[in-house]
Amino acid sequence: DLRQRLSDLDRTCGMQERVRSTLLETLPAGEVSMLAVSRKLGVSTRTLQRKLHSEGTTFQQVLDTLRDSLAHHYLRTTAMSSAEISFLLGFEDANSFARAFQSWTGKTPKTVRNELLAGDSGHDASARFSAD
Repeated sequence: DLRQRLSDLDRTCGMQERVRSTLLETLPAGEVSMLAVSRKLGVSTRTLQRKLHSEGTTFQQVLDTLRDSLAHHYLRTTAMSSAEISFLLGFEDANSFARAFQSWTGKTPKTVRNELLAGDSGHDASARFSAD
């Protein structure tokens, strides 16, 4: 039961981890708002903000960090398209995902996937394929 798991998390984890755990469940359904998460956690949005602030973060930072981590995971371990990944991360469309991803990493999802698949440590993997 979700309520029991959240209650257990409340006793053992901080708000940041509770938000992250809730977002993992709600992202694929597109429920990414602070209001939706606060309702699932059974707290007001103001309490959520205050507790996250006391932990040195914000809701948006937790959301962006989780999305970035999941995006890298999906790019590295699956053949899913950017559109499929954007859906799983709760973005409205692939362009929104691509813009957000580029703001986090400075690179496009395609570039990062090529680097990850090539086992590259930060060099531009696409440069090797464009010399034909």
